[in-house]
Amino acid sequence: TDGYVGNEAAIFAGAEHLVQAITARGQRAKVFSLGVGSSPNRHLLEGLALAGAGLAAYVLPGEAPDTAVNGLYRAIDHSVLRDVRIDWGGLDVRDVSPSALPDLFASRPLIIHGRYRRPGAGTATLSGTTSTGERVTVPIDLDLPGTRARGGAVATLWARARIADLSRALWRGPNRKATAAITRLALAHRLVTAYTSFVAVDRSRVVGRGRPRTIVQPVAAPAGVDLSATAGETGGSDGRGGLTLSGRGMGGGGRAMGVMAYGSAGVMGRAARAPRVRSGAPLVLGSLDADTIRRVMRQHGPQLRAAYEDALKAAPTLAGRWVLRLTIAANGQVIAAQIAHKTVTAEAFEARLVAIAKALRFPPVPGGGLVIVTYPLSFSPEAPGPVAPTP
Repeated sequence: TDGYVGNEAAIFAGAEHLVQAITARGQRAKVFSLGVGSSPNRHLLEGLALAGAGLAAYVLPGEAPDTAVNGLYRAIDHSVLRDVRIDWGGLDVRDVSPSALPDLFASRPLIIHGRYRRPGAGTATLSGTTSTGERVTVPIDLDLPGTRARGGAVATLWARARIADLSRALWRGPNRKATAAITRLALAHRLVTAYTSFVAVDRSRVVGRGRPRTIVQPVAAPAGVDLSATAGETGGSDGRGGLTLSGRGMGGGGRAMGVMAYGSAGVMGRAARAPRVRSGAPLVLGSLDADTIRRVMRQHGPQLRAAYEDALKAAPTLAGRWVLRLTIAANGQVIAAQIAHKTVTAEAFEARLVAIAKALRFPPVPGGGLVIVTYPLSFSPEAPGPVAPTP
């Protein structure tokens, strides 16, 4: 997401309904989200993970996408405990958030906030089902003090968690009771929410003696974002033309592809034809590392380009994205290859891609076992070159 999503509540409700509907059929489902860049819509991504009882992960600029994606796959494949329950053992604990406890994953702690009215000591019991189907219980000794010498932020953390829990009632439409409860909590704990905010009153003296001036203030931009490029500079009033930026992402953790062209005033240009082949970051399940996969695929880049150039002879405008899925045996031989996803159909070209993939040979797999690789490839019939003026 680029952050410009305004119907998050409806998206959350849809994810929650999806998971509940599949669970009602006796199956299991979760929603995991992945944000890329320094400023994705974290409210949307965290909400999707919350609604879908999954996790959210992020890839910051300069980080390897495959690390985050592989981490998500590990979380998907392995939850330490599901159907988590807590018996507070008679302790006066209430208003626990989240009210519906999610699974406990190996890579993330399960943080629970609650409050109590009476001090006391006792033993709470945490129970859940392991990935093998075994039901386990874990006793936890608790001491709830009557006075607090430190830790004043705990109350604020509980209030934020409670507000997040109450906000789920708003996913399916307005709810006056939930709105009122959120407002009361936010005012009591001095928190900014959708219904409360801080008001600042500027009492500084007026300057300028009645002659106002316009002062341009710089605007902070997320790391790695060029505001001038984002705004899209156009030609100036002096008729010199302008710089135009456009681009498209490859998805699947791949790198973005951009196009930049400079146009002279009153001049039309045409890009020089040059077929372009781009690859995204591979997703690897198994003991081969992504760098090894990329190295082998780069060695066969000329074959991919030749196959694409042959396809362009029959279909000059053929362009799109194809995702290869490879199954690699312990000896490094590809034992299965197929097109896992595509944006356009080109049967003869796809058959060439599969044939090239089946002929690949990788190093032996450390420790043995199968390796599953998902490898995205994007093909474009022409890449922008120098603009050629025309009369």
